[in-house]
Amino acid sequence: MQKNFLELRKFLLTYYPDAFSAGDISGGIEKPPQNAIYISQAAGMMQMVAIGFAFFGDSLWAMIPFYGGQPPPWWGTVKENKVAVMCFLFFASSAANSQLNTGAFEIELDGEVIFSRIETGRMPLGQDVIQALATNGIHSRSL
Repeated sequence: MQKNFLELRKFLLTYYPDAFSAGDISGGIEKPPQNAIYISQAAGMMQMVAIGFAFFGDSLWAMIPFYGGQPPPWWGTVKENKVAVMCFLFFASSAANSQLNTGAFEIELDGEVIFSRIETGRMPLGQDVIQALATNGIHSRSL
């Protein structure tokens, strides 16, 4: 996304020098929702705990005081299906991390959105930017 922003910025400064200066064009990263961050962190933590249990096995249960040093009843099922559990945790963590990317790429002019990747489902083409600016009364020197 950074590259797309820099290309758009260069385009605007080159073909619209009378309308925009370097200080007029800014970009930033849209923060993901807080619950997506928490879910991603929890999934990653569960994955790390599972890796710890995969390496150290039943001996880790001795360090957890509320189980009295004995593995819980469901632990036998997990041990029998190690590959399936690890695959599930890997995909759950990947799915949670994919929610951190908002996919936002919006072009605003005077506080009004003139193009939104979220609404259109695609990145803007050069013609989209030119048309949106022309609709708002900004014309290029020469294209």
